[in-house]
Amino acid sequence: SHVGILLASHMRQHGASAQANVPSGCCGTQPPGGQDTAYIQHLQQVVHGFLGGGVEGGCCGGHPGVAGQYQMSQVDPRHICDQLLFYFSDHNLARDAYLRNCMTPNDGWVELWTLHNFQRMRSLGANFFALQQAAAASPEFELDGSGVFLRIRDPQRRAKWVTQSGGYQ
Repeated sequence: SHVGILLASHMRQHGASAQANVPSGCCGTQPPGGQDTAYIQHLQQVVHGFLGGGVEGGCCGGHPGVAGQYQMSQVDPRHICDQLLFYFSDHNLARDAYLRNCMTPNDGWVELWTLHNFQRMRSLGANFFALQQAAAASPEFELDGSGVFLRIRDPQRRAKWVTQSGGYQ
């Protein structure tokens, strides 16, 4: 996970391993086995800064936060969901050869990054995280286990648009 990567980066930055100490004076924290509560609070602050755009100062000179694709979105998820519903509507798929071609053969998965790059999604201000949340909340779609691919949930509707060998239908 991205949080795990951040925590590992934080530990590397201090030359620490899972069993080693955080440098003394690092935001007044100690590693597990010492002041557990203070250390956990420090890590929560680091994670919060990571997800929310960065923590300035502190022992590490700040953490950069995540570039817009994982930050919380200010756009209304209903607008994103409505746009996804339009993209995957029978009316649109009947004329959108590009989107049909983006579907994986046989099972119909479409990479969320593809949808993220559509002009309308970008004009809505939809980031990758917002797309994931909208797709996960909709009964019309399902996400794969990685959260990177989306498809039409209803197998009969999906079969209408998915090719058996790839390419345009």
